Amino acid sequence: MIQAVILAAGNSQRFNGIKQLALLHKQPILQHAILSYYENQRLLAGISGLTVVLGANETLIKAQIKPIVDYFFASNWQQGMGSSLADFVTQLHKDTSHLLIGLGDQVALQAKDIKCLLEMHQHYPNAIISAKYNEILGAPSIFPRKFFQELACLQGDKGAKSLLLQHHQQVISVDLPSATFDIDTQQDLSWAEEHLLK
Repeated sequence: MIQAVILAAGNSQRFNGIKQLALLHKQPILQHAILSYYENQRLLAGISGLTVVLGANETLIKAQIKPIVDYFFASNWQQGMGSSLADFVTQLHKDTSHLLIGLGDQVALQAKDIKCLLEMHQHYPNAIISAKYNEILGAPSIFPRKFFQELACLQGDKGAKSLLLQHHQQVISVDLPSATFDIDTQQDLSWAEEHLLK
């Protein structure tokens, strides 16, 4: 049972606004990220559930994002992404065998990219499956249950990427150039509006 989670709890200080709700091609950034896990209005095959981790501006975000997904409020979101992820992992259902971790601002990802990760997972269910871009490992990534305890111990801004480096010998990478681009600033958003496919 693969549980997917999208991390979107931060207050986007570099963005100078509520990044999750900033419009890209007339849709909120977070909604773009969510839709990459869907095909024909259904979650991609192999994913049992999708949860968005929220913190800052939780109420505003929940009111404006469609389709309706599950939300988890990370009460410690101000401590950083690692702490928010750890908070979520501690309450995962006992039947969850894998966790697919994505980011709420990776707007260039498409369903075909997530499907590539899921297909590789079918071949290597006991390995960490990670996107690779610009010669680095990063989100989105699929972690087997044996790593949940370490994920639950993350703190501050130190996210799951630290585990990808620590356990690199157990990582199977998938080249996903579209995962390179995330939105941190208003300039990033302007570039995406002009260059990314609608």
